[in-house]
Parts: sequence; structure tokens; C-alpha cells
Amino acid sequence: MSGGRLQRVMIVRALVREPSILLLDEPATYLDASSRGSLGQLIDQLRKKWPLTVLMTSHDSDCAAV
Repeated sequence: MSGGRLQRVMIVRALVREPSILLLDEPATYLDASSRGSLGQLIDQLRKKWPLTVLMTSHDSDCAAV
């Protein structure tokens, strides 16, 4: 399984419990550029679709700008 898919699976596992806050610690670490973009889009879609607060740490300024 690719790193990007693994990150998506981990996010889905966290969402199964219907949390009000999603904590992400460096979610784009070790992902290629394409996977980082897809992950950023997924996080943005989740914020817009669900009543969910996303708290994320990142050293990647592109990822943090989502």
C-alpha cells in the first residue's frame, strides 16, 4: 500500500468514531507530491462536508496552507 493510501486509511479509521476534532501530526511526511496534493484535498473536503475541526502540524508550508 502506498504512503498516500495508508494515510487515507488512517484518517478514515479515525473518522469512523465520528470525532468533533481530527488531530493530524505531519500527515504529509514521506509522501510524494501527488499524494500530498490528494491528502490536502481530502482534508479540505472533510472540513467542508462534516462538522469537524482539523488541527494539523506540518513543516510543509504547502500542506499547511490547506
